Amino acid sequence: MKKILTLTCFLLFISGVKSQDFNKLPQITLEGVSDYSEHEELVLECADYLLKHDVDYQKRNRAFATQFLMRWMTGSEITFEIGSDFVKYSDKDGDRTAVYLASLISVVLHGEEGMTTQKVDEKTEDMFLSYCAKFSHLKRNKVIKKELKKRSSS
Repeated sequence: MKKILTLTCFLLFISGVKSQDFNKLPQITLEGVSDYSEHEELVLECADYLLKHDVDYQKRNRAFATQFLMRWMTGSEITFEIGSDFVKYSDKDGDRTAVYLASLISVVLHGEEGMTTQKVDEKTEDMFLSYCAKFSHLKRNKVIKKELKKRSSS
């Protein structure tokens, strides 16, 4: 009886756990200022999703999350300064671009107000490189390989 009860509880728990599904993100309208601030939590959820999963995990969801982040960034009242780190790390690769932008959004929205651009850049770079070290499926260019090697030797 105890085993049946345990198994039933386990199955109920598993059925209650749902994976994130971002299929509805393209239908979300972002027109007015309030739309952008209203969706900051969803933006953070998308950024966290991208940063917690490998680039090969649920590619369709990754694409929806990335597209939503980019749409939100273009109209948000928050100014995002994309520095030279972005260019050297992303190097025209869509997956690296998505991870870098998710890192930037996460730093800005989770960070304290009044952070300097330099501090935002440093934290974004650290978060991006931590992702690169953790997930090996992200293609690494020479700059990333060099930075990760420097990190591992210190």
